Amino acid sequence: MARHAEIAGGGMAGLSMGLMLVRSGWSVRLHERSTAIRESGAGIYMRRNSLKILQEFQLLEDLRPRGSRIERTFVFDAAGRVHQQRETPGELDLWVFPRQALIESIERKAREAGVDVRLESTAVAADPAGALILDDGARLEADGLITIVPHKGPIVTKVTVRQAESIYQVRGVLEGLAVRLFTVRASEAQLERLERAADTLERVYKKFEANAFLKAKSDFYGVLLEGADNEVATSMLRNIHIRVSLLRATSLSNPGRAKDSMKEIRQLLTAIRARDEEGAWKACMKHIENATKAALAVLREEQVSSD
Repeated sequence: MARHAEIAGGGMAGLSMGLMLVRSGWSVRLHERSTAIRESGAGIYMRRNSLKILQEFQLLEDLRPRGSRIERTFVFDAAGRVHQQRETPGELDLWVFPRQALIESIERKAREAGVDVRLESTAVAADPAGALILDDGARLEADGLITIVPHKGPIVTKVTVRQAESIYQVRGVLEGLAVRLFTVRASEAQLERLERAADTLERVYKKFEANAFLKAKSDFYGVLLEGADNEVATSMLRNIHIRVSLLRATSLSNPGRAKDSMKEIRQLLTAIRARDEEGAWKACMKHIENATKAALAVLREEQVSSD
């Protein structure tokens, strides 16, 4: 099932994020309150890393005729004398493009990729459940919610303690159901895949890296939901897991949590392997309860520090 994102803001950051999400398999709708996509300012200088990104997204060739490659840079002193000069011989060293040309190219590539760009569509609010609210009162549900902050770019809304409590409460109900269903419905092949996913997760725990961890966790739950074979629960739980992913790194910043988490998952697998529905549910609840305590402890500490 493809994930869906609603993006508020049709600037460079919003369009670029939409393009990246579509290329990752998401469906994306972008809302821009103006009648056209516009950019203020004149030229924008772009160096190696930025140019490599333009190249990766096949934008650089489109922009070359409208830009200029800077072959040499100069530094002048107060008297107008050349104080320093440097050649930039590399093709991807330094370019300058008109800002409007850049945003037009990104917009064109985003539309071609499948981003649904809605002009004269004004977003006025967002709620923690993952919906964008428009000025006409429409409430647009999304799996991912990205808000573009002027001069800062895309951000993920910070989860409050109260929101985290609500997220984990709903997670407990839905995940507990999924575990019960998997225990009684999953095939032997699905159970073996779940065990392999847990093995991968354990390797990532030992050599922790955030992106690898989130992918391994997502893969684990993907197998679990497939074996549970409940389309409604799967849809709802995927939405919850997206929000939980914002909190997982928080809970794992608690010393010792990673080791305890893996131990809890192994206990869950033991119960599932025995086809012990009640035991699997209890192991699942224990895992979620401990993850909740760890995440909330860190969030409360951050809240106190910010106050």
